[in-house]
Order: sequence, then structure tokens, then C-alpha cells
Amino acid sequence: MESTAVKGLVREYWKKSAVRYNKAHQSEREHGSWKELLKTILGPAGGLKVLDVGTGTGVIALALAAAGQQVTALDLTAEMVEKAKANAERRGLVVDFRIGDAEKLPFADNTFDVVISKWLLWTLPTPEKAVSEWQRVLRRGGRLIIIDGNWWDFRKSWAKRVWYHLLAMPLVLITERRYAWNSYGHLVQHLPMLSRKRPEADVELLEHFGFVGVEAQTVDIPIAQTFISWLKYGYQGGQFLVKGVKA
Repeated sequence: MESTAVKGLVREYWKKSAVRYNKAHQSEREHGSWKELLKTILGPAGGLKVLDVGTGTGVIALALAAAGQQVTALDLTAEMVEKAKANAERRGLVVDFRIGDAEKLPFADNTFDVVISKWLLWTLPTPEKAVSEWQRVLRRGGRLIIIDGNWWDFRKSWAKRVWYHLLAMPLVLITERRYAWNSYGHLVQHLPMLSRKRPEADVELLEHFGFVGVEAQTVDIPIAQTFISWLKYGYQGGQFLVKGVKA
């Protein structure tokens, strides 16, 4: 399947998921957790020009803006961007939201001090192209931060498969009235990062593009903020963060 076709299917999935996703990820607790993590990584000072790629409904963008950074946020899906704009307005935060492709950024070279993506790289059909673009728009000495997880490694685990099929998916059907069995399964073979060992593959990818000081760490912020959401999505496991500096 061609890259443009895969992106079209990904866009359609997140278009349909915008309302559900937004509802699940706008709690004050989650917002505060991301703000504290980003402050630890970037330091307490504001004023950095930051690009949040694949912003979704703006969780990371809003946390950055609340910390005083100058934030531009981009997403492929118009419905996600509309939710993100509403969330920023509700919180009284200023973010420059754009609709665009993470693998073909509409920005000049050497524009940003920081490029950050959360839960995005696994959804991209050509991750190497994306990282190359993220490097291009970073200034020398700028930082790239990738936050993601091994979302589909449950296929290799008997316990996670049982949880997924016998508990999580029926709960999704009951509480969300959607058949999650058909959500991303047909795209797995077209998304390269899902078949790679991560975060090791992310570290190698950044080093391949010349980033220095590349390192990975775990992220302790849970992907599910309530007990019910944990039952539905807890099988996906934890998150990691990979960061590097443009030489």
C-alpha cells in the first residue's frame, strides 16, 4: 500500500476518534503531569520556539504553552486540530495550530529550538522521512524529543492477547460502541515502527541522522487515567522517551 493511501486511512481513523480521544486526555491531572515532565526535560525557562508534531487534541502543546514556550502545533487531522484549538481557548493559552503532514513540514530550515512528538512515530508509513524533516526544521543545538510506546507488542505476549480479546475489546464495544478489533489491525504491516524493537530502533534512527547525546528513558505517566480506561487500554504497556541534539 502506498504511503499516501496509508496516511488517508490513518487520517480517517483519527477523524472518527477525535471526540473520544479528546475526552480521554484532557484531565487536569494528565495536563499537570506532562507539564512537569516537559519542565524537567527543557528546564524552567520559557521562550523556546517549540514544534509539537502530531499534536492530536493538544495535550503536549498546551502543557508547553502553560510553561511559557512559544508553541506551534501541527496535526494531519482537521478534527483533532479543532478540538485542540477549543482546549487552548478554554485554558486561555496561545498556540499556533496548523493542519499538516509530519513527513512534509511547512516550515523553513532551522526554525525551532525543540521539535517534540507524542504517540506519533508508530503511525507513520515512512518514519525516516519524518525524522529527516524534524531535523531540518531544528536549529543547530536544537533538541528532538520522541515520546511513544510499544503499543502493539501485546501480539507477542499470550497474557496481553488474552486481555486484549477477552476483556479490553468487549469493554470498548460496551462503553464506546465501536468495534476496536478493526481499528488499526489492517494497517500494522504498513507501519514500520510497529515491527521494530523500541526504543532501541528510535535511538538508532536519531543517531543515523546525526543527532548526538541520544538517550532513552521511561515515562511514568499512565496512558489511562481512570480504572475503566486502564481496563480497556492498560494492556498496551508503558511509554518511553528518546531525545537527541542536532549537531
